[in-house]
Amino acid sequence: MENVELIIKFMALGGFITLMMWLDQRFDLGINDWNCGGRRRDDDAEALRERIASLEAVVADRDWQLDREFDVLQRR
Repeated sequence: MENVELIIKFMALGGFITLMMWLDQRFDLGINDWNCGGRRRDDDAEALRERIASLEAVVADRDWQLDREFDVLQRR
């Protein structure tokens, strides 16, 4: 009988943890953020957008593409 009670307790604990994870995900409560290093701030998102924009400018630059094509041709 002890084994059954132990199994029921572990299942209840697992169910509680699963419920809390679902509630955190569903309602964005931030419960799990302490484990993942905290929430991203809007400043971080803006800085990331600026970095992506600058990288896109470099990659889309015609001179950079030509230099890369010349490098490929020189390797042949």
